[in-house]
Amino acid sequence: MKTKLPGHNESYNPPKEFLLNEEEKQEWEELDEEDRPFNFIPAAFSKMRHIPFYDRLIQERFQRCLDLYLCPRVKKKKLNIDPDTLIPKLPDPKSLKPFPTAVNIAYNRHSSPVGAIAVSPSG
Repeated sequence: MKTKLPGHNESYNPPKEFLLNEEEKQEWEELDEEDRPFNFIPAAFSKMRHIPFYDRLIQERFQRCLDLYLCPRVKKKKLNIDPDTLIPKLPDPKSLKPFPTAVNIAYNRHSSPVGAIAVSPSG
């Protein structure tokens, strides 16, 4: 699943309306971790280098790896197909008539087999 783009509250210097007051912080802390709208408390910093390290990064990455490692595997069923059913049934050659069964022109003057012929319009 693709992660969504960060919003204003995830900025290092969000607008004041995205910062939580004391009552909102207390409500946020009382909520269960799964019910919280976001997993951090928005804070404002004057410079990016003042942003502290995200302390739960390693735990979250580890949990993600566990989720991928322990996810149920899907067993694919193999199809039992007879190879003879994949080959189409060819019609009987006798039912394919009319096709040439008689020789129309024969060139008998050559002692070796003829590979190609070029006929002139003048004969």
